[in-house]
Amino acid sequence: MTRHLELRLPLDKYDIANARKAQEVTGEGFKAMLKNFGDFKNECQIQGFLEGKMLMNSPYGLSYPSIVASGTNSTILHYMKNDDPISKNEMMLIDFGVRWMTMHADITRSFPVSGKFNPMQKILYEIVLKGQREVEKFACAGKTVEELNEVCWSVINEGLENKFTAAGGKHKLRYKDRPHGVSHLMGEQEHDGDPFRNYAKQPMKAGWMISNEPGLYGEFKIRLGGKTYDETIGIRIEDNLVMTSKGCLNLSSIIPKSVREIERLMEG
Repeated sequence: MTRHLELRLPLDKYDIANARKAQEVTGEGFKAMLKNFGDFKNECQIQGFLEGKMLMNSPYGLSYPSIVASGTNSTILHYMKNDDPISKNEMMLIDFGVRWMTMHADITRSFPVSGKFNPMQKILYEIVLKGQREVEKFACAGKTVEELNEVCWSVINEGLENKFTAAGGKHKLRYKDRPHGVSHLMGEQEHDGDPFRNYAKQPMKAGWMISNEPGLYGEFKIRLGGKTYDETIGIRIEDNLVMTSKGCLNLSSIIPKSVREIERLMEG
């Protein structure tokens, strides 16, 4: 990594405060969108509402164009069409964020269009959420992004085997072993650091901000409670972490992601 990047990447207290503000604005937009979700008929209406809410509260613009993907679209990692109708039987995946000053929020949330996770959706969602929480517990200055990948994908693959396959579920993933890296560096740019991501093998330093975004994408089928569930699903849950000497600071902890929080917001 160049000397320039080594000096720029550790965030100072002002950067962290601005990144936290970006998370707050992003989170408020997300909560408002969930509360009004029953009004939406397609992906572009969701995008328009969410981005409008975020931009009303930040003069600095979006971090990037939002991904708003329903059903099978959620398995496309960089889906940008955002114009399909939504169905109550599907899951949604939304990747979104706003800037504050020079800092960014880069958030992904997944949730059921119906407002309530069906039993299969809940099993799969909890597998991804556990992977994300294990990465957060492990992350700190001195660890590498590659080590985070090892933690993440082992937890998710084991969870898929123990919680889903062992219960009679069948699946066909859209990838082998892992669909993407669990983390990228964030800073003055939403994807920062060297473009070849050589930093993934370097020990992280205090003040580095990274994404934490495990995902699960594929075709899933299981019979639970006398009912068969058969869906193509993409689930990704993404937060932004700042490294410290003893652990990490999750700037996105204010943005709802538990099953209970999401379902409560979507009740209206």
